Amino acid sequence: MQLPFNYLDIPLGANMRKAASWQSVLDKVQKRLKSWRSSSLFRAGRLTMIKSVLNSLPLYYLSLFKVPKKMADDIIRIQRKFLWNGDKEGRFMPLVK
Repeated sequence: MQLPFNYLDIPLGANMRKAASWQSVLDKVQKRLKSWRSSSLFRAGRLTMIKSVLNSLPLYYLSLFKVPKKMADDIIRIQRKFLWNGDKEGRFMPLVK
């Protein structure tokens, strides 16, 4: 076998300090968000979904590797946009700074 290869969905032999190695986690978060209908959820429902599902997706990776700052910021940005904006595109205004 050649490195890197996936074992239990973790890329073995990959440099996990690079953001490209964490792209699969970011794709999973975005894929999960696309399956939800946030237009039918209130903010409390969206907050519950973020806390229970989206925060648990990268935990498997985080138990083994330290996340790059850029990827952590990207995941937080996606979660924040989903919470305050939902499905809508364009500008949004958060109620809390």
